[in-house]
Amino acid sequence: MYTSIARRLYYAIPPSIAGFAYGWENASMSGILTMDQFLDYFHTPSAYRQGAMTAALLAGEFGGSLLTGFFVADRLGRRKTILSCVLIYLIGQAIIVASQNQAMFIAGRVVNGLGAGGLFQTISLYTAEITPPSIRGMMTSTMSTGIATGLLVAYWIQYAALNIQGTAAWRMCFALQLIPGAAVGTIIFFRPESPRWLFHHDRADEALQVLADLHANGDTTDPAVQAEFEEIRVVVEHERGTPPPSYLALLTEKQYRRRTALAMGLQFMQQISGVNIILYYAAKVFAQTGRTGTSAALLANGIESALFLVASYSLTMLMDVYGRRLPIIIGPTLMGICMIVVASMLIAFGSPHFNATTQAVEFNFADVDAGNTAVAFMFLYMIAFGALFSALPWTYQNEVFPLAARGRGTALSTCTNWFVNFWLGLYMPAALNSASWKLYYVFGGINIAISFVTFLFYPETSQRTLEELDLLFTPDRRKLVFLDRDACRKGSMLGHGLEDGVQTAKELEAALAMGTVEQKEVV
Repeated sequence: MYTSIARRLYYAIPPSIAGFAYGWENASMSGILTMDQFLDYFHTPSAYRQGAMTAALLAGEFGGSLLTGFFVADRLGRRKTILSCVLIYLIGQAIIVASQNQAMFIAGRVVNGLGAGGLFQTISLYTAEITPPSIRGMMTSTMSTGIATGLLVAYWIQYAALNIQGTAAWRMCFALQLIPGAAVGTIIFFRPESPRWLFHHDRADEALQVLADLHANGDTTDPAVQAEFEEIRVVVEHERGTPPPSYLALLTEKQYRRRTALAMGLQFMQQISGVNIILYYAAKVFAQTGRTGTSAALLANGIESALFLVASYSLTMLMDVYGRRLPIIIGPTLMGICMIVVASMLIAFGSPHFNATTQAVEFNFADVDAGNTAVAFMFLYMIAFGALFSALPWTYQNEVFPLAARGRGTALSTCTNWFVNFWLGLYMPAALNSASWKLYYVFGGINIAISFVTFLFYPETSQRTLEELDLLFTPDRRKLVFLDRDACRKGSMLGHGLEDGVQTAKELEAALAMGTVEQKEVV
């Protein structure tokens, strides 16, 4: 199915702007905590308080994701959920901008996080449910490109704000974050509800019209629209009478636990891949290769965010060409190699020594080329992450859950991101000071292990409708995915494509009932 440029922009703009807000939000504290204007106004918060100011957002995002998934997304619908989360997000951001003391600032960050956690999770889910399968990966991954853009913009706005006197310097940085949040809310206000949610709530006529409006300029008789509609009908009828599972059921019941393990596992593995070192502590990492001072920190942040943006954009454009499985095997392998090279450069040429004053392991590169090599491989790591791994967990989690479990399933997997991110962010500075070069070897090994896990267990989801993906999880399928030919390749698992809606629906219905499907050769 060909999708025009205008229609692709229609799908891509909301997740791109939401990602932009997310990237800006995540980068907001890194520069703010170095501003004298901020530190003086809040009477130079202790290290613990600075940690609380930073981590309050992640705590709010964790709670927001859980609450949104359990109470809101399946009851109100995707559209109203997004609008509600945007409102909470804006209220929290306004509290931050108006903060008069540390407690008010932390409270604002928590409220902001409550809205942000639900917003970023649901906007990704909504995009997956309204987008044609042929470009679903591209459209959902635009959120990652938006994140990279937000990081880049945040760093340079903070740098420019250093020249502003008084509290306006940091208040302006936070106030500007209201713009993308308000923009997402405004756009979604004029968008339709997810057709899959409508069908699941016995509003089939509305669902058909929305599908037609989205994919065929309002033509409800279009073959592709009819085929997708029939597939949704089959799955909804197959799941009829099954209430949304509890979080405990997602983790323990046989019909859900494998899907949950895949979604949560990919979020978990991405967070322990070491990307937090590069994203959040670039200046500290640069210092370990002999680059110090404000200019070095600015250079590190600027270069890494620019490389991440370009690499993320390439993944957005090519995800549906690569598929999902190949990038999550190759990407971590390349990332692991880069980490191992950095560690080797640090130990072989960095002359590591413990500084009793700073209580940290420091390095002194007598060989400038060796230091440059370490820096180059840090940047290559960031390119590999952006081009092959960055957007995959957010896309994959929207694809593996059945319709009845999708709202809560994506909430649970997203919470894994916030939870692991919170603890890594809390302890990573101390780990960099104490473990130092050893930490890079650890992350190198972790990345290589991630590649083995994804090769063994992660099925391909690209170029398949969300309904057809249920066939990957029927009881007869092998859990060791690399032994399952159909699960390792892109494309339909049915003998008929979207040109024959009735036949496709019949095959899907039969396959779900029997727990198996025969792959037919397409001539």
